[in-house]
Amino acid sequence: MRVVNARFIKPMDEAMLHAIAKEDIPVITVEEGTQLGGFGSGVLEYYSLQGIYGLRIKLVGVPDYFVEHGSVKEQRQEVGLTAERLVQELQTLVPRRRQRA
Repeated sequence: MRVVNARFIKPMDEAMLHAIAKEDIPVITVEEGTQLGGFGSGVLEYYSLQGIYGLRIKLVGVPDYFVEHGSVKEQRQEVGLTAERLVQELQTLVPRRRQRA
């Protein structure tokens, strides 16, 4: 596992995305923007246009609904942008190792 800081949406770092695909590691995109049409969508589009399929990808961001006013912490909690959720999402993408008998 590793963290990649994608500082900007465009231009996409195609070399990095291609390298990640070769490693066959789960990908979680996390953004404080909308999931639909955001950075995560751009990652999915890149892989689709390159004909790269079968990757384990999860988008985490703001759902497509009105978020009530509040502090940043409250808003992150409402939409699930929390450390706990990221741990849960990672656990769904990474297969558990079997114990040997």
